[in-house]
Amino acid sequence: MIVSLIIVVLMFSLLLVRQQAQAPSRADFSSHLQIIVNNTDTYFYNQFLDGAKQAADSMQVFIEIVPLEQGNPKSLKETVEKGIYAKVDGIALQAGFDTDIESLYDLAQRHSVQLALYESADASALPIPNITTNAYTIGTTAARLAIEASNGNCRAVVVLDQTDGIISDHPSMKIQGIIDYFSEYPLATLVETYVVNSDFLTTEQLMDDLFGQEQLTFNSIICLRETSTPMFAQRILDSNIISLVRLVGYGARPETLDYIDRYIIYGTVCPDAREIGFQTVVELVNSLNGRYTGDYSSVNLYSITKQNVSEFILTQEEDIG
Repeated sequence: MIVSLIIVVLMFSLLLVRQQAQAPSRADFSSHLQIIVNNTDTYFYNQFLDGAKQAADSMQVFIEIVPLEQGNPKSLKETVEKGIYAKVDGIALQAGFDTDIESLYDLAQRHSVQLALYESADASALPIPNITTNAYTIGTTAARLAIEASNGNCRAVVVLDQTDGIISDHPSMKIQGIIDYFSEYPLATLVETYVVNSDFLTTEQLMDDLFGQEQLTFNSIICLRETSTPMFAQRILDSNIISLVRLVGYGARPETLDYIDRYIIYGTVCPDAREIGFQTVVELVNSLNGRYTGDYSSVNLYSITKQNVSEFILTQEEDIG
């Protein structure tokens, strides 16, 4: 019995040693890329990173996922600089309107580090790949769903994330898309726009303000914030106002798709996050190899309603499988 146990332990030890010996190291790859992410907990980033890892495996490059420090407005700049000084080959980041991308680009160029952007504000003046969903199209698509949900009689409030540029001097192209689409419908109006973040206005505070009104001034909510979408759906359900307020959301979190299937959310606008992640790595590697293909690459945008939610879920499961 003791001899058998010793043999089993030895075999297990040998297996561990073999696995460690076979585990790839940084030296086994042609390039070292960093992908800086704002939040690793959202469904978008999970899908995005799946696509990035798939591309990295295909192109045999090493990718390092670097989460930003939450609550630190200088975190992005400091994280990019740290990667540049660490002499990585390339860095992918998500830049907002307030990001000084020009100074980061100049620093990267001086240290022979290639930058790529994903889901970022326009930086077309610089030769940097930007893999993104067209923000204007997000706005028009969300507006179309809101018009459908309200039969054209739409009084909408719009909820945006703090990265959408409303708090800067730049107008949001998402809002412009909504305004332009609404202009074709005389009974469609944009009542108010709110920007949600963790410091000044949380989703809970906004919902309390909106649903605490004696008489609602709106009949539609366009929530272009992935994590807030199911929260609004649950509040509408708890308040028993499903027939009074129609909700259009953003993203494809499993709970969001469930609310669509139950008719609580009319529909959602969903970027192809996996494709964004995949193309981000591809464009970064292409740039490193001298095959820069342009400063803007647009990816698919889905609109999901009760009519196609089951098909979308099935497609996602097949892609994962």
